[in-house]
Amino acid sequence: MTTTDWFPPDTKPIHIGEYQISFVDCGWQYEWAAWWDGSQWRDKEGGNSLMDQAQTWRGLLREEV
Repeated sequence: MTTTDWFPPDTKPIHIGEYQISFVDCGWQYEWAAWWDGSQWRDKEGGNSLMDQAQTWRGLLREEV
């Protein structure tokens, strides 16, 4: 999978869709898929909003054929 560079939490995505987020929980770093609905992060499209909206994120790029 091809991705963009990481963006800080104060920079929000322009496009609605799935992104990869990175967060630290109990000292462990995780990368997770999350949905940006244009105003907040959700666990999936149409899903629950994430408690922590300050997410470091990167975009997923389409593969050129």
